[in-house]
Amino acid sequence: MVKTENGRTRLNSASASVSADSQSRDAFLVHCRSLNGLPSYLALRGIDYSSLAAQAGLADADTSSTDCYIALNAFAHLLEMASEAADDDCLGLRWTGQDDQGGRSTLALCLRYVPNLRAGLETLVRFMALYVDVASAEVQFDGNATLSWRYSPLIVRRDQITDRTACLFVGWLNAALPRTEFPVEVRLARRKPKSAALHRALLASNVQFDANQNEIVFSQRCLDLPNPQADGDLFRALCDLNGRLMRERRRQDDIVLKVREEIMDLVRLDERPATLDVVARRMGLSARGLQRRLSHNGTSFNDLVDGLRRETAQRLLEESDLMISEIAYRLGFSSIGNFTRAAKRWFGRSPRDYRSHMQSSRARK
Repeated sequence: MVKTENGRTRLNSASASVSADSQSRDAFLVHCRSLNGLPSYLALRGIDYSSLAAQAGLADADTSSTDCYIALNAFAHLLEMASEAADDDCLGLRWTGQDDQGGRSTLALCLRYVPNLRAGLETLVRFMALYVDVASAEVQFDGNATLSWRYSPLIVRRDQITDRTACLFVGWLNAALPRTEFPVEVRLARRKPKSAALHRALLASNVQFDANQNEIVFSQRCLDLPNPQADGDLFRALCDLNGRLMRERRRQDDIVLKVREEIMDLVRLDERPATLDVVARRMGLSARGLQRRLSHNGTSFNDLVDGLRRETAQRLLEESDLMISEIAYRLGFSSIGNFTRAAKRWFGRSPRDYRSHMQSSRARK
């Protein structure tokens, strides 16, 4: 559902996501056609797409389907593995800049024929879920126009998917502008790359990194300039089509997924402990009522916290050089001993032994 208030057009997260597995970050999806062109691009870089796709769980993805979606987490993981294989921290952006498939979706076509940029921004927010599920998206008209979106905190590795999505959005929106107009600034919730030259070339001359959310900023003077390709009949027809596609994607309320997101948000913000009382209060529920609803879904708050701790511990031990004590602190353990006991329960070995084992396994591949 799109809401407009105080100059903002906002997409509710409840209508922006589709649940494939209510207890998994795989509940967030991206259109399967996002994979089109990636195998041939990686082949040119000397990278075996099939092997990476199998590791990401995407070996059987049907990229020819018009109504098929794949797990966003798996797609993001695939891009991160490809980035590492190519030793290129801008691989997702580089590929998208050379990709001719991104403009073939019904959403991209709709944006091609919008009357002006203002309508284009509102349309992108309205139908964004047809391309990718996000936790929230909005456009704010306050002087300049700012399109912002953020992924669910359950999608952990986001650098490459952030680059790709930002590049697609900039390209789709630029199509509704005269050739001399571009975004004035882009802010990305991804780590700063070794070089920002490609980001400046493909996105905007002013690109900021390590932002709290992703933002594309356009000058106010661009908003109502007529789109050289505008076609009112085609635009309305495509809006109707995308509206029908959106209705088919809507899902029922998913309490487990929402609780997992709240827990991850609290951990990410490092503001308050992710306790049952705190999460219930943020969701407008009583602690007993939330626990009861989780029980009806076959889980408990403690089980969700434990599962997220396990996932985060696994990622940090495998992918970071953080000290064991720092990981224990980030996970909310009161001592390294408590973290060690939990790791032995999760992985069958201590955190240090698990990290050593995984590093040795990678070295043998």
